[in-house]
Amino acid sequence: MPLDAPEHIAAIARSVVLGGATGVRIEGVANMEAVRRRVSVPIIGLIKARPAGGIQRHDVGTGVDDRCDIGK
Repeated sequence: MPLDAPEHIAAIARSVVLGGATGVRIEGVANMEAVRRRVSVPIIGLIKARPAGGIQRHDVGTGVDDRCDIGK
């Protein structure tokens, strides 16, 4: 995907915040870390699993502990 890189996602997030967004929904830890450095609005983080059969979202709590310090 041409724009699927943390620096691009962060730039897009900053653009939507400048346009008035009061929060952003971001997928992936690297993307969340990059976005946190660029915006101060709340981030709704999403971690997707990519098993052979397709993409699945994790159940609540799965892998969350490792990602809770992104905003610190």
